Amino acid sequence: MAERTDELTRTRPTSASQQEESDTSRLSRFRPRAPRLTRLFDPKFFLLALVGTLVGLFVGGAVLPFGPLGSLAGLTVVAFVLGLLADGRRYLEIGAAGALVSGVSALLGNLLLTAVGLGVPLAVFSAGAGFGLAIAGFYVGRDLKDGFTREL
Repeated sequence: MAERTDELTRTRPTSASQQEESDTSRLSRFRPRAPRLTRLFDPKFFLLALVGTLVGLFVGGAVLPFGPLGSLAGLTVVAFVLGLLADGRRYLEIGAAGALVSGVSALLGNLLLTAVGLGVPLAVFSAGAGFGLAIAGFYVGRDLKDGFTREL
């Protein structure tokens, strides 16, 4: 019986602050935990992806002789490299950056079509292509990194 009372006195908090800490730790199990916004969308990585895809779009368009396809290839290569370097899943950021850069580039690159009314559907199609290619490049880069870093 003496061992039982010693055990009970050891588990009880001795001060008011310890009592408060133990109460909050007991109640913390029942509080819903909202995901942090940076887990869902990281603004720093988005800015990095935005600048990277913008550079890739222009360099790809300038170096490769395929016109708009070269630009999209440059965007895909940058997304691939970001996939190799990134630590987490950042598909939302890379997809949004690819869509934004590709869509705005198509809209500004075809101002005459925009004035006539055909530029907006072209920009939407280009944004969709940029979104898909950026995510595909990022996925392949992450998958390649995972294959090289996984232990056999």
